[in-house]
Amino acid sequence: MREAFSAYLPFAFLMVIVLYFGIHHIYVWSHPEHVKGDILLEGKAGYLNPTFFIIRQFVAVGLWIFF
Repeated sequence: MREAFSAYLPFAFLMVIVLYFGIHHIYVWSHPEHVKGDILLEGKAGYLNPTFFIIRQFVAVGLWIFF
């Protein structure tokens, strides 16, 4: 069972790459003009920005593959 789950990890890594190119189409918070007027998104801007999001995704999947 664990081996089958681990076989998915390279596919997950490829999906993070696809997510990198489609982030602006999927998430509203990736557009600075939408974040500017929203109090909630302005408070989360440090955590919800495209650069940190993608780095966090690569690190998570990379660590998952490593372990």
